[in-house]
Amino acid sequence: MAIIPSPTNVPLCIDLDGTLIQEDVTQIAVWRYLKQNPLRGVTVLLWLLKGRAFLKKKLGERVEIDVSSLSYNEQVTTLITKAKLKGQSVVLATAADERIAHKIAHYCGFFDHIIASDGCLNQRASQKAETLIKTYGEKNFIYVGNSKDDLKVWEHAQRAVAVNVSCSVARKLKNLSVFSEILS
Repeated sequence: MAIIPSPTNVPLCIDLDGTLIQEDVTQIAVWRYLKQNPLRGVTVLLWLLKGRAFLKKKLGERVEIDVSSLSYNEQVTTLITKAKLKGQSVVLATAADERIAHKIAHYCGFFDHIIASDGCLNQRASQKAETLIKTYGEKNFIYVGNSKDDLKVWEHAQRAVAVNVSCSVARKLKNLSVFSEILS
């Protein structure tokens, strides 16, 4: 059942990798896991054969990431702060593993809800769009993202906010029938 937000409280849904933070937490986890023992590359490939969500879950179980050392995007945190001041709910909507997402959400302290990969579903592109639609309804959320994968989400959003997107993604976003804003 979709949670239908009031017109004044359309949830602000924030992507993680490349949006809230500059880094990609899955890439960080892979490199840290391999740094401990490069022969673990075989294990990583076997996990990947079971799907990206499974790979992320296994890495999330085995690799600690110091979330305080990540590079948080000031424009995005400012956008979140303004939303919170208006009483708007803020959602971390990420393809990262749920363990890492919860650590980041706890560290930041401003997320009301978390949507993340759980070992079975990889919350990326169309899957993330489907989850947001099921949770909030078609055109009943604002989505902040940064990549071509986010085009699949933006087309279902009430409003799109793009952060540090390529010219190609910016052009494609402008062709969608959604009000959009591009932050540099």
